[in-house]
Amino acid sequence: MLQIVIQHAPAHEGSRTLAEFQQAGRNETAERLVGGGAAGVEALGDLAFSQKLGPGNELVAAEEFPQFFDQLFVKGYWPGHSGDIGIKWGFDKWLSQFINWLSQSHSMKYSYSDLAKMIDHSLLHPTMTDADLEAGCRLAAQYQVASVCIKPYAVKQAVEWLRGSGVLVGCVIGFPHGNSATESKRYETELACRDGANEIDMVVNLGKALGGDWGYVEADVKAVCDEAHKHGAKVKVIFENDYLTNGGAGLSSDDFKRKLCEICERAGADWVKTSTGYGFVKQADGSYNYKGATEHDLALMRASCSPKVQVKAAGGVRDLDGLIKVRDLGGSRCGATATAAMMDDYRKREAAGTLEGAGGKIGSGGY
Repeated sequence: MLQIVIQHAPAHEGSRTLAEFQQAGRNETAERLVGGGAAGVEALGDLAFSQKLGPGNELVAAEEFPQFFDQLFVKGYWPGHSGDIGIKWGFDKWLSQFINWLSQSHSMKYSYSDLAKMIDHSLLHPTMTDADLEAGCRLAAQYQVASVCIKPYAVKQAVEWLRGSGVLVGCVIGFPHGNSATESKRYETELACRDGANEIDMVVNLGKALGGDWGYVEADVKAVCDEAHKHGAKVKVIFENDYLTNGGAGLSSDDFKRKLCEICERAGADWVKTSTGYGFVKQADGSYNYKGATEHDLALMRASCSPKVQVKAAGGVRDLDGLIKVRDLGGSRCGATATAAMMDDYRKREAAGTLEGAGGKIGSGGY
């Protein structure tokens, strides 16, 4: 529960230390504010409100809540001012609105930017036309996501579409199966970076990994990382976890993923990534489907890398609750096509003052 404590001290307390000042007023009542003196609000419990002394030892309200203190303080112990504190608003009205604002702020545990800047807006479907790609870039700029993840041939144009927007351009390499020769992947990376790509999403050679040729896998990843880093770009390495449910190379599924995390970090990867969003697996009924990012895999991958390597979810994250779930599990990026639906939902919840939703479900396929 959020508690608000009003602190008061008489005017002209300049000779006191902050600790003495706070102690002097700790048990005073809010009503005495009307009579003058310096005041501050301390939020105890889940939120912290910091107080500091100004040049003349005056108590200065913390910058987190300036709009509310502008409403309360007319003059007083602020830098460049002197005299008693006056009240512009009725105190009860001010305190009620301040508490309401704090409560809403507390319930919005992630800002719009926190979540939007997790999204790599995916523009990879093979049927997407140039017009579709341009529209996708415009949408990414509108919602201020982290990046677009686009087809290699369109990188140069995407850079132009997004110029000045603050949205990065990412490109896929060896996509979606990771079967290209290492030199092909390296050269794809070189071309993408020359065209302006800021980030590279490469796919590991799964056949080599499942066969236990770890040296090949590490060299493959390192070649792409070295080339990208030479151009100032960062690299995300895709595992395609739907293909790894039975493990491989004598390792269980989880140990296999841990091994890949270890190799990718050693090779210089900036992220490890769950899936391409196109790793379809044949089901018992003959249909093809996939899970994509799962809670289990995200937690495992986060725990298997040092803090310098980030984790990206892809596939199966279709709504705002899923995006929040990825964040809660330690993911810093998420591939998505449902960007508009996610962030429009955020704005609706923001207006209502809470991020509370259905709790988040991921790993159900769909990109």
